[in-house]
Amino acid sequence: IGVISLVGTGVGVGALWWFVYQQLVPLVTKELSKTLDRPIKIGKVEGFSLTGLKLGLSSLPPTDTDPDLATIEGVEVGFNPLEVLLRRRLGLDVTLINPTIYLEQDRQGTWLATQPKQKKKKGLIQVELNQIEFEKGTVFLASQFQRPQPETAENSKEKLQQPPEDFQPKSLALQRVKGSASFHDNNDRIQFDVTGFPEQAGRLRVQGEVSVPQKEVRLQVSAQNILLAEINPVLQQAPMDFKAGKVNGSVRVAATFQTNDLADTLPSINPLEPLPPKLQNKPEKQLPQLEGNAKVEGLDLQIDRVPQPLLKVNGRIRFAKTAMLFEDAKGSYGLLPVEVKKGIIDLAQGYELPIQVLPADTQKYLE
Repeated sequence: IGVISLVGTGVGVGALWWFVYQQLVPLVTKELSKTLDRPIKIGKVEGFSLTGLKLGLSSLPPTDTDPDLATIEGVEVGFNPLEVLLRRRLGLDVTLINPTIYLEQDRQGTWLATQPKQKKKKGLIQVELNQIEFEKGTVFLASQFQRPQPETAENSKEKLQQPPEDFQPKSLALQRVKGSASFHDNNDRIQFDVTGFPEQAGRLRVQGEVSVPQKEVRLQVSAQNILLAEINPVLQQAPMDFKAGKVNGSVRVAATFQTNDLADTLPSINPLEPLPPKLQNKPEKQLPQLEGNAKVEGLDLQIDRVPQPLLKVNGRIRFAKTAMLFEDAKGSYGLLPVEVKKGIIDLAQGYELPIQVLPADTQKYLE
């Protein structure tokens, strides 16, 4: 009896080893690659049990058309074997250990070229990705998009839209990044929650949901003591260049990703022009819909096509649909101290910034 039991145990262990190495790891690799629509290199098996396995160094290498990449020190995969017996489904809960992720915005303004693929119902066992979690990560966000400079006789606007071939994008580094993404409705709906800390200061959290069939994304962005100059590299499509300042606030964003021409929909900003009529041939639904509040302190920025920068601006910003409403903002326009009691920059309709020049020592500016 003892010999029979020993043999049975050995057969069971051998069957489990065969299933993990010959079936489960390839299934995990295939499912992750299919869901992310990218080739993935999964590390060697470092341990396994009836409810999960641990894999070694893994990576998401770049491709000829997508420079995004990731390296992961380890991958833990959890699953419920009873689900296979009862439902013929193997749901995977994946945890990435100490990932380093690099995401690059292309010259057309697209951040993620990868789109999750729908699951196809075939095979004896349906393997599906339930969720991905990670912590202690590092994320680099870089942009190849370059804000157009004022047009000159020597350089056409079309040439300035594209950076030179040797242009190296600046990046925003987020440390101690923790997050999760869950996949629902045959990968048609993805929910995510990511928190990270820029290198210099502050805390940034982004929560949201993506609807793939409708090509819609809804975000809740929360910023605590974020230095605008530090995140400026990923704000190149905004009609303004942030040089300094701090922001606190929270804003909800609803947007579509059917087109990548957000930069072309932004109106030129000039405080000397009247409020222009609503832009034609630019449907409002293509623009982000905003809702929320923010407070800025010590803000230095250069608005496109405005001769002088705005310096040391303190005030409140309220977001409403496509508009940014400035309230009780004080600062300097060049050297002149100014105040904006109520002003608006509307991505769909233009701007109206009634600037009041505050009393100042004119002799100082004449010098």
